[in-house]
Amino acid sequence: MYKNNSRDSCKFNGCSPLQLSCNLIGKYHADGYYSYTHRCKTFEKSIVIFNIKTKIMRILLLFFVLSSSSICIGQENEKVSIIRFIQILNNNHEEAIYYYQNNWKVYGEISVERGLMESFQILETPYSKEEPFHIIHIMTFKNKEIYDNREKPFYALKKELGDVKLLNDKKPEEFRKVLFTKRRVKHLNETNNEKSMVGHWSLDGNAMDNSSYGLNGEIIGNPKIVDGVLGGNALEFNGKEFVEIDIQNQKSEHIKNLSSGSISLWFKASDWDVENSILPLLYYGGEEACNKRKSGDNTGMVIQIGHGGMFPSKSLFFTHFDKACAAPALCFDTNNETGNIEIGKWYHFVGIVGENYNTGYLNGEELINRHYNFKSDSTSVFFDDYLSHEKLWIGKSIWMNEEVYFNGLIDDVRIYNKPLSFDEVRKLYNMKKLN
Repeated sequence: MYKNNSRDSCKFNGCSPLQLSCNLIGKYHADGYYSYTHRCKTFEKSIVIFNIKTKIMRILLLFFVLSSSSICIGQENEKVSIIRFIQILNNNHEEAIYYYQNNWKVYGEISVERGLMESFQILETPYSKEEPFHIIHIMTFKNKEIYDNREKPFYALKKELGDVKLLNDKKPEEFRKVLFTKRRVKHLNETNNEKSMVGHWSLDGNAMDNSSYGLNGEIIGNPKIVDGVLGGNALEFNGKEFVEIDIQNQKSEHIKNLSSGSISLWFKASDWDVENSILPLLYYGGEEACNKRKSGDNTGMVIQIGHGGMFPSKSLFFTHFDKACAAPALCFDTNNETGNIEIGKWYHFVGIVGENYNTGYLNGEELINRHYNFKSDSTSVFFDDYLSHEKLWIGKSIWMNEEVYFNGLIDDVRIYNKPLSFDEVRKLYNMKKLN
């Protein structure tokens, strides 16, 4: 059942017990860590140790001890966590660290990648008589449904990965003890923006929806996974690749019924045929083109760069349709004179539709000189007005009766169920990497 690794392995030569906790924490939602890589160069990854102040730990412990084990879940889509407090027995620090690093950390990374878990943390904290534990293990789930159904896929994953990996002949019950576990822990610190975010495709090498709704997509083709603008990854599209979210066959009322809200995304465009085509960033609507019009994006919404074949442009267009095979119900662009999109430059766009207004932001600044091709800034058209709710495409649309694809990088696509304020848009824009 258990797989053994010798303590005398060259992997551990010259390393202190502290250094043996190398790479204890996964990369997901890890705040406040310090790397000890320079102290043990034989490790392939950085050492990550969380050293939590005793006073803070007392507050945290008091909260969890006094909380009822049946903390209520207020809404179906609120995050839920499991928190375990673990004591290392008989000074078997190396065995315990190895166990969590090579088993629970691996389970956590794969679970996050597959959407079984939103995040995980494995924290090490100083032991004391008042707080008699050394490790805190936190698993967070996107919503109550995923939490309630976690057991079956998790045990399947453990079976898939095989034997538990151990440093030596000591079994887990000999070197660690779970003092207590808090289940169904509700997140009270979710921001209003997190709660109002109904779709979030970070595109960190997959098409998972990181919002609490889990409207996952599929990557079509083989786009490159490259460095993103927010510190994670982005997808580089080149030709026929795109991301497809199947709206029609998934539970998606939280998006279909939006009468107002916001759409946020990052992009870096590569060269394209400005005279004859477009670069589609985001499309929502029907899968088939309308036979009566050359432009097939007329049953929903499209965010695109350019307007080739009709009025060649390098502007960004935000366009909405509420009638079949008809002119747009709302369309504005960034204005040729001031809003031309440059090749090879990162941009952040936010399109906003309120109850009786609409607007847009480019790189944190409101497009006060935006040009309206159809209707005006008092027009309100959004998801519940669209005629078709079949597909959401990232990097694909229909133009001149042909499928067209984005050429360049797209990162971090979000949909909110409310119009974002100026400060909220600026906060999103300022999330970009400093470099």
